[in-house]
Amino acid sequence: MTMDTDLTAPVVAADLSGLIPIVENAVTSPNTKRAYRRALAAFFRWYHEAPVVGFSRATVQAYRAHLEAAAQSPASINVELSAIRKLASEAEAMGLLDSLTAGGILRLPGVRKLGSHAGRWLTRRQAEELMALPDVKKLRGLRDRAVLGLLMGCGLRRDEVAKLRVETLQDRDGRPVLVDITGKGGRLRVAPVPVWSYRDLRAWLDAAQIAEGLMIRKLKAGQVAGEMGVSAMTIYNTVIKYSRRLGVDVRPHDLRRTFAKLARRGSATLESIQGALGHSQLGTTQIYLGHDVDYADSACDHLQIEV
Repeated sequence: MTMDTDLTAPVVAADLSGLIPIVENAVTSPNTKRAYRRALAAFFRWYHEAPVVGFSRATVQAYRAHLEAAAQSPASINVELSAIRKLASEAEAMGLLDSLTAGGILRLPGVRKLGSHAGRWLTRRQAEELMALPDVKKLRGLRDRAVLGLLMGCGLRRDEVAKLRVETLQDRDGRPVLVDITGKGGRLRVAPVPVWSYRDLRAWLDAAQIAEGLMIRKLKAGQVAGEMGVSAMTIYNTVIKYSRRLGVDVRPHDLRRTFAKLARRGSATLESIQGALGHSQLGTTQIYLGHDVDYADSACDHLQIEV
């Protein structure tokens, strides 16, 4: 891709496809990288067949209309639009797109999201049953139980679990904590570890003879594969495996939500839950908790209708 693009002529979107790796490198989260890569690949496929000319605000508006017509959720559409805005920003920075065109794309609003998803979470009984499923007589079972405990006992994201290092497990005020966890936006936080989760984590580290480096390691033929860590997708598949055995449909993020729900029911403050989850806004924590709906004492329980 050359830098002498004629900015007076419409910029062909397909000419910008080579910027996908640059867009990926402009964000830090592995999940965001994957989402942007998929979103831009889908946009370029649509552009190749769509009756549009040039990479412009009008083109992106047409793509948004296409996504809405395909009944995609507002959240999914907004991720797609975020990736395209990032593409426009990087193209402008490289001199491939004029500022007026780039500005029009960057100012394009997303799709308004009305309300929020109820989300999924486990009851305390289900959480206990899930933790009992891994076969702790085997190394894989010890690892899997440690993973489940970190997700549900500390409220970590799956990519945070995959990146954990032994050095982050420290003692503070007589209790185990995970220090310097890097969350979204590069925010650092400390996550206290409950006794039961620490016990399972310690059992895994001792059995695997891991004293430093990555905590959660790849296994090969039932043995630790050197210093190789696991991917966020491995964490995802671990949760899927045991949730299916439990007979529920939950994902790693649902275990994070379970952490928030059970902590709140146990009288933890919203601020302490916010800090543990690493949310920058208390409103995000309230959305996690479904704060506008009390399932244990719902409005419908007070109707006093007898049938």
